[in-house]
Amino acid sequence: VSGSNQALGHLGFVEAQAGQAEAAEAILEKLAQIARTEYVARSWLGAIHLALGHLDRAATGLRRAHAEGDWELGWAASDPRWDPLRGKIPGF
Repeated sequence: VSGSNQALGHLGFVEAQAGQAEAAEAILEKLAQIARTEYVARSWLGAIHLALGHLDRAATGLRRAHAEGDWELGWAASDPRWDPLRGKIPGF
C-alpha cells in the first residue's frame, strides 16, 4: 500500500469535511486513476464519499472494503468517521 495513496485518502476526507467538495472530488478522481494500476483501500474512497454526504457511495465503498479485507476496517467500530452510516447498513 502506497503511503501517498493513504495520505491522499485522508486529505480527501479532510477537504470534504472542510466543505471543499471540489478538492475532495478531484482527489477521488486521482485515487480512481491510481487504483487502475495499484491498490487503493476502498475505505479511503468510502470515507471521502461519506464526508461529501454521498451515503450510498460510502456504503458501497464500505462493503467493497469489507469484501477485500481492507485492514483499515479493523478500527471501523470505534472510528467516528463512520458514525453517519451506523444503523443504516445492516450489520454495521
